Amino acid sequence: GTGLADANLAGGTVNVFGAAYEYARPNVASTLSLGNIRAGSSVTRNLAVTNTVLTAAAYQDNLRVAATSADTAVLTVASPTDIAAGATGNVTVSAVAAGVLTGASVSLDLTSKALAASGLADGATTSQTVAVTGTAYDFASASHDATLALGNVRVTTGATTGTLTVTNALATNGNADYQDKLDVTATSSNARLSVLGGATAIAATATGDVTVRAITAGSLAGNLTLGLTSKALAGSGLANE
Repeated sequence: GTGLADANLAGGTVNVFGAAYEYARPNVASTLSLGNIRAGSSVTRNLAVTNTVLTAAAYQDNLRVAATSADTAVLTVASPTDIAAGATGNVTVSAVAAGVLTGASVSLDLTSKALAASGLADGATTSQTVAVTGTAYDFASASHDATLALGNVRVTTGATTGTLTVTNALATNGNADYQDKLDVTATSSNARLSVLGGATAIAATATGDVTVRAITAGSLAGNLTLGLTSKALAGSGLANE
């Protein structure tokens, strides 16, 4: 050896720069119960997707959700905007057509989107399938002639003068088993014409009659004002409209 003693040298300081970022952490249920709902895009249910914070929200990627469904005959879906760490976004789901929705599903592509300030690349995209349950129902749909020609008739107290037939028409791409029944009432603007009765609980594709009677001589011209109620099917738990 040299026989020399060790010497303590002056220490140095190194400034460290940088930041560490977590990938997004998606959290979403594996099933979505829509319950009994109305068919149509105006009625939606939410599938909540959360970007769970792992350590520090400010240093965690956003979560991008791309939602689709292969069951486009019965479901429509819409994706949320990118979800920040600690936040929740909703995939909106609606029924396109009436019928049983159980067996349909929503597919989610989940991508960890690097924060703009980080300059990092996005994380890998993973996929998840969410099973859907529920049943969709259509409202009743009234169809009837715009005019009722009574012709010249006798005043009567015991017979029907005329009949207006009202159909509960099947909704577009509908299912008669999942369409409301139809109640029909009527009033006459002409006091010479009495409304004998309307129709109740007209099933989808079936018809019911509004009957009238001439009770006083004179012109019968006027209007019949129809009251139409979509009667929710028993057991559906839905409201009448």
